[in-house]
Amino acid sequence: MRLSFTTLIFSFVFSFVHITLAASENVLVCTPITNNVISASATICNGAVPAQLTGTNPSGGAAPYTYLWLQSSNGTTWAAATGVNNASTYNPPALFSNTFYRRLVISDPSCTEKDTSASILITVVNLANAGANQIVCGDSTSLFGNAAVVGTGTWTLLSGAGNFQNVNSPTTAVTFMNTGLNKFIWTINSGICPASSDTVTVDSYKPATKANAGFDNSICRSEEHTSELQSHSF
Repeated sequence: MRLSFTTLIFSFVFSFVHITLAASENVLVCTPITNNVISASATICNGAVPAQLTGTNPSGGAAPYTYLWLQSSNGTTWAAATGVNNASTYNPPALFSNTFYRRLVISDPSCTEKDTSASILITVVNLANAGANQIVCGDSTSLFGNAAVVGTGTWTLLSGAGNFQNVNSPTTAVTFMNTGLNKFIWTINSGICPASSDTVTVDSYKPATKANAGFDNSICRSEEHTSELQSHSF
């Protein structure tokens, strides 16, 4: 009787442990996705194709992962990147303006984890734009070139005349222009890409001479009439 009681207890303990282990094998623990790091920011020439954007292999969540590359013109409003955007790497198209990128990593559907990487910026060296041609009355005006995204812009005189208030300001004032056509060149030199230049023409007219009809003159009509009578013979 004593032996039978001991055997019963042992069997119960074994069964309890077995049930506990089986329940543990069916529990899926999802941890946050980490190690989602993408390529560094870069600077390119206008119209160039950036190097492929790559990223580290993420961890956490549950594999396999789903990827989505995002782009933005201002770093605030985001949309799906153009082209093939659902791989772990991304090949941007030719760019003509600054563009931000980041990568979204989504876990296998068995987990709800997802993570967005820090954003990077592809800076595009802009081309020079000297602004619209002008017609002005006088020998001074303000120019309206575009600011250099990278590097420095400089104004130079091509023809005519003119003194720049600040040769490196895209919106400098220019004075002492010649009457007629005056041409100015705005050049952006980034130190990375070939220099870019654009020309603006300012057609200057001298202000018209102020009309002057002389002093006012008062005439007495009675004197005028007497004079006319005296000039006749009766």
